Amino acid sequence: MKLIVLTSLFLWGICFSIQAQTPVVSSFPKNSIRLGVDHLSLDAPDGTARRVMLRYNRHFTQRWTLEGGIGYLSAPHTLQASDLVLEGTRRERVMMEASIFFDVLKHPNHAFRLGGGPAFWYRDEELLGRAQYRVLDTGHILYYLAEVNHVKGHSLGYQLAADYEYRIPEVNVSLGARFTFANLDTAISSMLGLTAGYHF
Repeated sequence: MKLIVLTSLFLWGICFSIQAQTPVVSSFPKNSIRLGVDHLSLDAPDGTARRVMLRYNRHFTQRWTLEGGIGYLSAPHTLQASDLVLEGTRRERVMMEASIFFDVLKHPNHAFRLGGGPAFWYRDEELLGRAQYRVLDTGHILYYLAEVNHVKGHSLGYQLAADYEYRIPEVNVSLGARFTFANLDTAISSMLGLTAGYHF
């Protein structure tokens, strides 16, 4: 937790320094809110799931951006054994992330940003473990026994992202795509998603 606090303060300090040195162009919106849906990798056997992310961006200049986001994931956890599919409770995660981005383009409406920052994920899940079962000659299962593991806790780490965004200046609406790599103390995950936003 201390690492996240210190990193966040460091990112804010950099952005305020940038803002003091380089004023924002008056015609360029200073804020934006973006809603995204990411397809992310999970530990086996589920493989992948979708999360929804709400992000707020503070554009200190046309090229430097500070972002904070909160997301939610809810996906079923299943374990398949022959023709039997066992379904546990839903996997639920709450995610908070902070990032600082630099836009490598100099275009007022196209942005390709690279950046990263601290990440905090909280999970509360009941995962189905290994299953023991007996299959009859007909192919049907006679009985089964499955383990259930309750996983609850938080993960700290960092995430790196590459973000493309196109802003329609007439209505200040944007569309984009993003790839994110998250490295946390209990998991590594990659995410690919689409975003839609409003600049003001």
